[in-house]
Amino acid sequence: LLRLVLPLGAPQLNEQTGQMSKCDMCVDLLAKGEPPVCVATCPLEAIKFGPIDELRAKYGSVCDVNGLPDSSITKPNLVVKAHQGAEKEGKRHA
Repeated sequence: LLRLVLPLGAPQLNEQTGQMSKCDMCVDLLAKGEPPVCVATCPLEAIKFGPIDELRAKYGSVCDVNGLPDSSITKPNLVVKAHQGAEKEGKRHA
């Protein structure tokens, strides 16, 4: 059921084991001091990874975007560089 309702193919069903799995932020690569695969391979460098304070200092602190649940509910640890029309009015920053 989860596979049917969650977006972007996460989590995914491992057909061999019959178990669901999802992103673990490439914990094995992080342990070696390397970035997650999605960060390292993004051709437009649109995905960044690092300490949240550094990311917010560099990119701003927008975390509320139209179409996503309010950050007061989800408590995200991310920064979104959204188009200005996608930012929620009145609540834009962490």
